[in-house]
Amino acid sequence: MDLWLALADHKPLYSARQAAWEYTDGRRCAPRNEECYFQKLATSPLSPAIEAHMSAYNSTGLHDVVSKVARDGLQVMTRRSLDTFREAKFGKNYLDQVLQKADLRKSAANGCYLSAQMLRFIAVPHAKLDKLVDEAKAKMRWNEGGCIVAMHVRMGWRAATNSRLWPDEYMAHVKRMGCKRVLIITENQKVIDEAHQKYPEYEFLYTDYPRDNHKDIGAAMQAGDVSQEPEALNALLNLYLSADCQYHVGTHNSTWFRLMLMLAMAKLGHLPAFAFVGDPRYFLNRNGKWGFFGMCDKEELMALVKKNYERFPKSQMRFQTG
Repeated sequence: MDLWLALADHKPLYSARQAAWEYTDGRRCAPRNEECYFQKLATSPLSPAIEAHMSAYNSTGLHDVVSKVARDGLQVMTRRSLDTFREAKFGKNYLDQVLQKADLRKSAANGCYLSAQMLRFIAVPHAKLDKLVDEAKAKMRWNEGGCIVAMHVRMGWRAATNSRLWPDEYMAHVKRMGCKRVLIITENQKVIDEAHQKYPEYEFLYTDYPRDNHKDIGAAMQAGDVSQEPEALNALLNLYLSADCQYHVGTHNSTWFRLMLMLAMAKLGHLPAFAFVGDPRYFLNRNGKWGFFGMCDKEELMALVKKNYERFPKSQMRFQTG
């Protein structure tokens, strides 16, 4: 949404240092923002005056209460102001401006497609993360065994709602997709162990990382039980691997699974074949939007789902559109 605003207003987009961001360690990555994992958004440096202004907002805590402030030529967008931005028709006016200026109204582009492309632009991995992806693929023999299903079994703090969803229910969808290789993305080692035991005819792929199924990963990092950078790198590694999978299976209440689908959509140019475990009618929030992905509204998403069902009739779950 910040990027929509910057594009519509012809402004550069910068990210401020976030001292409290729990997924970074200041000793390893001084900026403590997305540059610890992704390529920089802007190539030109901030002026000292604007840098000081952004630092002041971060250090004084004003970013928690300020929605939009124009001072020294700077418009500050914060998490709180993004919530307001989402409520105001999810920034539809900015989306319309971007589409018109890019002359995309004449093409097949819509809010879902544009959201996916913006996500891909923002989340370009830096060299270290890109290397980890290549190394993981080589270790897994990624390109040697046919199609792969990304199976996201969300546990951790979601265990209260997903504790009854175990490999059997996920694998029922995997079987319909016709692939014998499955990328398991989960915080719980028991999921992997049970999958190996019950489905020996499948090849299961997963990253080499301890899975302790913490109920609150943020609290575990603050307590020193989990290292920030390895946790973030493993999560992102799984995200980029999933974007290169041909099929996806996950739960409707997981924003991370939606993130996987959006990134895959950006790379493929169309919505990937996917299935939700559980009741699919609730995968849109009360505003009719797809989680936190802005102007990907219900009508547009349902149209994509319908086209996708025609493309993958055996793998795509039917959705109620009412």
